[in-house]
Amino acid sequence: MPRFLIHHAGENTRVFEILGDRPISIGRAKSSNLILDDASVSRQHAVVRTTMDGRWQIIDRSSANGVKINGLVVKEAVLNPNDEVVVGEYRLRFFEDSSAREMVTYGTAKLPPRVTKALSASAYSGSFLPVQPVGGIDATPVDRTASREERARSIEHENRLLALLPRVSSTLAELTSVDEIARRVLDFALEIDGAERGYAMLLDTESMGRRDFSKEPYGFQPAVIRYRKNSNASTSSGAPHLTISQSIIRQVMNGGMPLLLTDPTADPRFSASKSVVAAGIQSAMCAPLGTKSQMFGLLYVDNLSRRGMFTVDELNVFTVIAAQAGLAIDRARARSIHDQPQPSAARE
Repeated sequence: MPRFLIHHAGENTRVFEILGDRPISIGRAKSSNLILDDASVSRQHAVVRTTMDGRWQIIDRSSANGVKINGLVVKEAVLNPNDEVVVGEYRLRFFEDSSAREMVTYGTAKLPPRVTKALSASAYSGSFLPVQPVGGIDATPVDRTASREERARSIEHENRLLALLPRVSSTLAELTSVDEIARRVLDFALEIDGAERGYAMLLDTESMGRRDFSKEPYGFQPAVIRYRKNSNASTSSGAPHLTISQSIIRQVMNGGMPLLLTDPTADPRFSASKSVVAAGIQSAMCAPLGTKSQMFGLLYVDNLSRRGMFTVDELNVFTVIAAQAGLAIDRARARSIHDQPQPSAARE
């Protein structure tokens, strides 16, 4: 899937995913698909679109400061993997791994009974949290025949979830900016054992109000990307691994359910896939950010080092975090709309 890795002094690195084949407008204007909010960028600076042979090209829209590809000023050019595109003060690194689009997921999580009961309380009502059996993974509560160690682990997991709920909820409730919520929720997600890298992907303005995501096109704002400190992902040399499978994105957007990838090589559909090996993803989780009635984006974490790092337990924690972030985003957006100045009544 093609994407831009976005660098700008004083800002966190972001990732902009190019979904489908629709043209992507780049500029300072709020109507742009990729908004680069800096005076060095023209309101309508450039457009990226597909060519007849399926490649991607960038076209300068008579911008004040022009477009550079690998240091050369261009009016239009076909993009190649690892090209550096300079737009004003921004540096955009182009990546394309179209061969690595098909990954596998295993279903949705069933939370422990005490956590499900807690989520039914008024503080958590409206949580976008499917609660149904996981396909291919045993999510049955520990029964009386379980060993003492298994019982202890089960209780410890439930207690961890119950402690996480108020901490995430109270922290996110204090935030008033959707962007702040997206950054903070990544901090919580990267506390999960095994999570090395995380993405928070918010829908763009045009897609944010939609209810039905069974069909494309829809798009995302540049994703906030963060690495766990001292993780293999953050210290690896060479070009960064940036793959988020388009298949995973579609399934989460279409179904509105969290998904778990435990071992891509164990599935017969992908065990011989070179693209999975090239992507470097060993374990991954993806969940919707939203409420029962509306979707705002996706939360994603992965591990590039070891397979099977995430189990139902980790998916449960991850899903709770994403659900509470969705509620916080809903509140922040509602507050923003309420605070906007209302048009004056027309005089008779």
